[in-house]
Amino acid sequence: MKELRLAWEPESLCSPEMVSEQVMRYMDGNARFAQFANDTCLMLKPVSNLAETIEGALREARRLAEFKVYRMEQGDYLVFFAGPLLVYVGRDEFLARTAEIQHRISELKFSEEHIVPTSQQKDETNVLVGLYARGKLQRDAWSPLSYILVEPTLGG
Repeated sequence: MKELRLAWEPESLCSPEMVSEQVMRYMDGNARFAQFANDTCLMLKPVSNLAETIEGALREARRLAEFKVYRMEQGDYLVFFAGPLLVYVGRDEFLARTAEIQHRISELKFSEEHIVPTSQQKDETNVLVGLYARGKLQRDAWSPLSYILVEPTLGG
């Protein structure tokens, strides 16, 4: 089976500390997750084979196309993919990259994928954020496996 790849797999502009802080805030301080270099986060449940679970989830992420965008209170975004997988997109990061995302939108789509244009500004922004996040996810999914474990904060 032919592997799907994007022509552009953008690199994050966010600091890892900010990403873990924002994701933890969204999860009310009560989450354990693996955080990858390009802002992908995999929410974790207790399992005996943690390393294999993380590796398998990222391998599966290579084929994920669908996403759901959630805007956070501070204007940042969490983009959810299948199951417990999400990608953080910072407000400032998105604003800094919006023109480039619009210019390179064809490089953020899989071959033969068609995005139906929307007429509402919010929907268009969500599509751009989601495609950008998917590009970041692809960079993590195809890069050598490297992550940190983020543990829940005491007291939630």
